[in-house]
Amino acid sequence: MKNYEGKTIRLIKMDNDPHPIPIGTKGLVTKQQTITLGGITETHLEVNWEINRSLKVILPEDEVEIIEEP
Repeated sequence: MKNYEGKTIRLIKMDNDPHPIPIGTKGLVTKQQTITLGGITETHLEVNWEINRSLKVILPEDEVEIIEEP
């Protein structure tokens, strides 16, 4: 499993949120938590987005990429 905490990510896909973050938006992951319920494992990322919003990403349902910052 990847460690996202403290890393900058870019959103690739978020389909199931009524007010999704726009695709391509960058954000800083402040917390990562892995949850297993009923045999299904999800990774929850708490993210502070560059558009002054805070919204969780749920992997693998949502898709993100880690950005290598200089």
